[in-house]
Amino acid sequence: MPVTAKLSRKFYEQFGDDITTELVNWFNAVDETYRNQLREINELNWERFKAHLDARIAELRTDWRTEMAALGAELREELRKGFARSDEKFAVVDKRFAGIDKRFAAIDERFAGIDENFAATDGKIVAMGASLQKDFHHEIRDLFKWILLFWSTTIISLIGLFFGILKYGGH
Repeated sequence: MPVTAKLSRKFYEQFGDDITTELVNWFNAVDETYRNQLREINELNWERFKAHLDARIAELRTDWRTEMAALGAELREELRKGFARSDEKFAVVDKRFAGIDKRFAAIDERFAGIDENFAATDGKIVAMGASLQKDFHHEIRDLFKWILLFWSTTIISLIGLFFGILKYGGH
C-alpha cells in the first residue's frame, strides 16, 4: 500500500502551495519508481531461484533413478546369490537322501525277510526328509517375506520423500 507524502501546513505557508505540492509529488514519484524497481528485482530473483530449484529437482530425480536402478541390481544379485546358496544346500540334502536310499536298498537285499519293518522305517525317514524339506522351504519363504517387507517399506518411504519434495519443495 503506497504512502503518500504530506508536509505540514507551516511548510506550505513558508514555501507556497505550488512549490510544496510539486515537492510532495516529486517525493511520491521517486517512491513509486523505487517500488517498481524493487518489485522487478524481486521478480527476477524469484525466477532465478525457481530455475535453480527446478534444475536441482531434476538433478535429484536423475540421482534417485540412478540409485534405485543400482539398488535394484544389488537386490537382484543378492537374491540370485541367496537362491544359489539354497540350491547348493538342497543339492547336499539330495545327495544325502540318495546315499540313504542306496543304504536302504543294500539293507533290503540283505534282510529280505524283514521288508515290512524296513518299509515302515523307510516311510518314516522319507516323511522326516519331506518334513525337513518343508520346514526349510518355510524358513526360506519367511526370510523372503521379511526381505520384501524391508525393501518395500524402504521404497515406499523413498517414494513418499520424493513426492513430498515434489509437492512441497516447489513452492
